[in-house]
Amino acid sequence: MRALISLLQTNPVLRRLWLAEVVSMAGDWLSFVAISLLALRSGEGALALASVLVLHTLPSALFAPIAGLLADRLEARGAMRVAALIEAGLTVMLVFAAHAESLVAVQVLVFVRASVSAAAYPTWGVAMRHVVSDQDLVRANALNAATWSVMFSVGMALGGILTVLGPEIALAIDAATFVLAALILSGLPLLPPPEAGATTTLAEAWRHGFAALPGALRHARADAVLLEATLAKGSVALTGAGVWLLIHLEADWLTGAGSAGLGLGLLHALRGVGTGVGPALTASWLGDRTPSAALLRAGQVLTAVGLLAVALAPSPWLALLGVFVWGLGTGANWTLSSALIQLKAPRAWLGRVSALDGAVRTLALSLSVILAAWAMDAGCASRAVAVATLVAGAALWVWLRLRAALLSSRAPLRSAAS
Repeated sequence: MRALISLLQTNPVLRRLWLAEVVSMAGDWLSFVAISLLALRSGEGALALASVLVLHTLPSALFAPIAGLLADRLEARGAMRVAALIEAGLTVMLVFAAHAESLVAVQVLVFVRASVSAAAYPTWGVAMRHVVSDQDLVRANALNAATWSVMFSVGMALGGILTVLGPEIALAIDAATFVLAALILSGLPLLPPPEAGATTTLAEAWRHGFAALPGALRHARADAVLLEATLAKGSVALTGAGVWLLIHLEADWLTGAGSAGLGLGLLHALRGVGTGVGPALTASWLGDRTPSAALLRAGQVLTAVGLLAVALAPSPWLALLGVFVWGLGTGANWTLSSALIQLKAPRAWLGRVSALDGAVRTLALSLSVILAAWAMDAGCASRAVAVATLVAGAALWVWLRLRAALLSSRAPLRSAAS
């Protein structure tokens, strides 16, 4: 942890970029709890709850083709600032939709806001490549993951508490954080695109963006470790969807809190603590060494152990421990996969490979959580569905990894058109 703090102290540009993320993340998780509870109170079952997660994440896959191209061709500071201001306006609209108790309007606005966020997501990875050296990439990504976990924990816990005052309060605070983040980002230097001299418009991105992901996949397939890193977040998403639904539906029992809002806030806060400890331990253990695929797999196995503990927990204490271990493995997996992508992806294709990484993760998560919710609403026990999702996801991950290794060994790198 000392090394992560030192990195912030010695790199003022990274410090400003990090501060903007801190502010934005805090508000995001406040509103996530509010929106989840609105879905739970609608009486429409597990599918309504699953829709909250899907609408928050699916745009990352849908917009990945143009997001990666934009990240590789637009100046990063300006792109991030514009995205933050648009998200602020959409969140203000969410306040009014929540006040009217219109779940449909809330869902539409969440999807649109998540689409803007998805378009900006690869830009953060490109910005990170600008502001830190190769030697500091693992520490910088560990810092990012640790920050995410702290703000996730704080935001979820506060979100659970603020549910007493109503969802509008949490959403209003979230809107203010986007404005503040845009102001902080304005102090960054210009962050030119990786493709020197290349520019693009949104129309061009729509025309050419959908041809970018196959090219990114060809680059990823040329390196077995890069390909595994690109699939890593998706494997964790596949295995965890059923347990994610379980902790929302049984939050009061799993924590003994007696209140769904407080229980949900506690569970997510503990998971967030784990996702912070995992990256810090990973960065400390690695030091200046290059991350490896073997360590990446270890994080995935740890994640599966935590998920199984939650799904089979006979008591709240084991459930709480399992949630923490789940976060521990997820944080390590996220840090290592992001660092490996940034180290091994060709510089001019980093945004598009990062977009592919996000697309794999969100498609895996969206599909698995919808199937799990459908099974629960059809009458299957939530714990049985959680275990089945974990086993099926783990089996599919093993098959994909073997298949990816085979493709990587057979596929020479071919030049891809932008």
